[in-house]
Amino acid sequence: MPPLRASPTFGHCSPDNPGWRWTTNAAGLGGWLPEGLAVDGRATETFDSAELTVEVGQRVTRLRRLNGWSLCETEHGVRGWLPDSHLAHA
Repeated sequence: MPPLRASPTFGHCSPDNPGWRWTTNAAGLGGWLPEGLAVDGRATETFDSAELTVEVGQRVTRLRRLNGWSLCETEHGVRGWLPDSHLAHA
């Protein structure tokens, strides 16, 4: 999925994940954007909202944390977001 580029279309906040807002870009693609990464209806940086699928016990490297979620990378270079509540220190 291409990265989301925030447009003036900002939707509801996530009741389960505070600090995240549903955003739709000019092409009509939607995804969750961390609040604070958009100013005046424009993204302040490129952001990909893809979630990461992993197996229990699989090792990942945390690259970034935002609002209770972590951008992680697998040993094979696949990146995506995981809830912090699903991560444990090895």
